[in-house]
Amino acid sequence: MNYKKLLFTEGLLTRFSAFLLTFWVLFVTTIVISHLSLPEGLLLGKTTGGNLELSSNFFVSTLQILTYNLISIICIVIGSLFARRKNEKDVYHSYGANVLIVLAVLFGLVLGTNSFGIQVENVSLLYKILGLFDVTQRSAIWEITSIIMMTSVFSNKSLVFTTGKKTTTIKWKQLFFSKLEIGFIIVSLLFLVVGAIVESTAIYSVLSK
Repeated sequence: MNYKKLLFTEGLLTRFSAFLLTFWVLFVTTIVISHLSLPEGLLLGKTTGGNLELSSNFFVSTLQILTYNLISIICIVIGSLFARRKNEKDVYHSYGANVLIVLAVLFGLVLGTNSFGIQVENVSLLYKILGLFDVTQRSAIWEITSIIMMTSVFSNKSLVFTTGKKTTTIKWKQLFFSKLEIGFIIVSLLFLVVGAIVESTAIYSVLSK
């Protein structure tokens, strides 16, 4: 079966599984390559997150992190409104998926080169990967799952379709969201909130030492 079809035209759970696999393969591969071949701190101060100055108030800092993370969601949703294919036999490719791919590589580079906004001890490659699954101390799983869920929902929710040089559009009211898709959106946003709380807690834990 065409892998692109799994990402953009199959059922929601199939799309989610395909995007989950795509993200994690790119993410882990980038972590390994950047950890082994790139200098530590390569992206320090060069990403929005690296330049983010958090408030000393826990509640405000959590909102700051949440707002920053929502930028990724917004970019995915906006990108998903546009879809393109080479010819009529091909499957439409939503640009929101491109945002997810960029995020997978960017997140991998930040983790692999230890380029976080606050100074943390550089650890072994194995710990970098396994540490991601500490959901009480690391926000990665919450945030990654959130953006993958949102991408899988909107990957076939385009308004502007381009085939070759021909472009057609539909109206907002023509978009349909199933109950499962609406549930995915709600859970995705909840995960983003949990991730912001976990990340804010972890940052204050590091700064208080």
